[in-house]
Amino acid sequence: MMTGGKRKGDFELNLVPFIDILSTCICFLLMTTMWVNLKGLNMKQAVGSETDPKTAEAPLIEAEFSDKGDVFFRLKNVPKVSKTLFNFSVGQIAGKPDWPKVREYILAAKSEAPTLKAAIILPKAGSKYENLMELMGLFKEQELVQVGIAPI
Repeated sequence: MMTGGKRKGDFELNLVPFIDILSTCICFLLMTTMWVNLKGLNMKQAVGSETDPKTAEAPLIEAEFSDKGDVFFRLKNVPKVSKTLFNFSVGQIAGKPDWPKVREYILAAKSEAPTLKAAIILPKAGSKYENLMELMGLFKEQELVQVGIAPI
């Protein structure tokens, strides 16, 4: 008979639940990492502290989103281009910018100014992310590789 406050020092730790939880976490992490597909756009910075000094005066398209979702385009440092291309506005269709009209404008600007390689997108606080990405894709499609998004 045991007297005094001593207890038996041997105890058994059940590791099976711990191993079950650990293996479940490892399986979950393995499954989710295989489904992750990272995509990116290979672009260069249009303006800022790390840009080439020659690009400061390079031809440039500014695309500004309005609060309503319209897109206003301005050409900068582009000589000898028709006046309609210097300031151009694109409205909306069903709550989104008229993307075919945007594509036509970028194509027309690129054909009249072949040295055009840079674009800056000026979003508003209410601009939709999908619209910004769509516009970046259209710029990339027309080989405008220096695309920047100005901070709000």
